[in-house]
Amino acid sequence: MRPIAEDRSYDLKKIKISIKPFHKHIVLGPKKRRTNTSKMKLTVKTTMAICLVTSLFFSCDNDDGDVDTGLSNEEAAEQSASIISSDIDGITRDVDILYKDLDSRSAEDGRIAVCDTGYDTTIVYNYEGANVTFDFSGNYGYSFICSNNIPSELSLDFTSQVEYEGPRVMTSSASEGNLTAGNLILGTAYVVDGTFVTTGSLIQKQRNQNTFEGSTNVTMTDVMVNKATRQIESGSATLNSTGTSSNGGSYQFTASVEFMGGGVAIVTVNDTQFSIDITTGEVTPL
Repeated sequence: MRPIAEDRSYDLKKIKISIKPFHKHIVLGPKKRRTNTSKMKLTVKTTMAICLVTSLFFSCDNDDGDVDTGLSNEEAAEQSASIISSDIDGITRDVDILYKDLDSRSAEDGRIAVCDTGYDTTIVYNYEGANVTFDFSGNYGYSFICSNNIPSELSLDFTSQVEYEGPRVMTSSASEGNLTAGNLILGTAYVVDGTFVTTGSLIQKQRNQNTFEGSTNVTMTDVMVNKATRQIESGSATLNSTGTSSNGGSYQFTASVEFMGGGVAIVTVNDTQFSIDITTGEVTPL
C-alpha cells in the first residue's frame, strides 16, 4: 500500500490538519464527586428518593426545567456537539481528501486497478478555541465501489479517537463505523450516508461532577458535503446516547441534528433546541 503524501498538510481556520502515522491516545479525566453535607428536610429526601426509584422508567424535572436523566439538556447538547464537531465534521471533510487520493491513483495506475484495491491512512485534526478544544484522529480503510470499472461511490471503514473539552463536559471516546459517499463525479457536493458507534467516558465539569461511561449510536442521512469548501451544507443525523456512572447515576437521550449550512447545525434534545458551531463545537441555546 502506498501512503498518502506526507506533505499534504494545510490550515483551515484554526484547525490544523495533517496526515501522519496513527497513534491512539485517550486520556481519561479523574473522577470527581461533590458531596452536599447540609441537612435536608424530610420532604426533599422523599422527593429525591421517588425520583431515584422511578428514574428507571420515568423522568423527574430538575431546577432548570431539564429532564433529569443524569445530564442536563445543555450537557447532552454539548456531548452531541463533541461528536458533531470532531467525528462527523472530521470524517466528512476527509471524504474529499480520500476521494482525491483515489482519483489521482486512477490517473497513475488505471481505473481498473484502483477499483480492485483498498487503501488505508490516518488523518489528524486539532482545534483549540476560547471555550472548546478537541483532538481527532481518524484511521481509514477506503476504496471505490465500482460499476463496470467506473467508480460510483467511495466506501470508508474507519476508527477514530477523540479528546474533547467544553464548558460543561469533557469526553474521551473511540468510534468505529462505515460510511459511503456518492455523487463523486457530478454535482458540487458529495452525499454521505452511514452509521458509527462511539464509546468512552464523559465527565461533568459542573453540577454533580460525575464520570459516566457510555456509548452513542450515530446515523447520518443524506449529508451533503461541499466539494470546494469541505463544509456540510445540509442533511441530518440522529444520536442515541446512553451512559452510567459508578455512583448509580445514568443518562439516556436522543439528539436530532439538522445541518443548516454555513457551519451551523441545530440539535434538538427533549424538545429543546441548540445551535452548534460545527467548526468550534460552541453550543448556544435557542
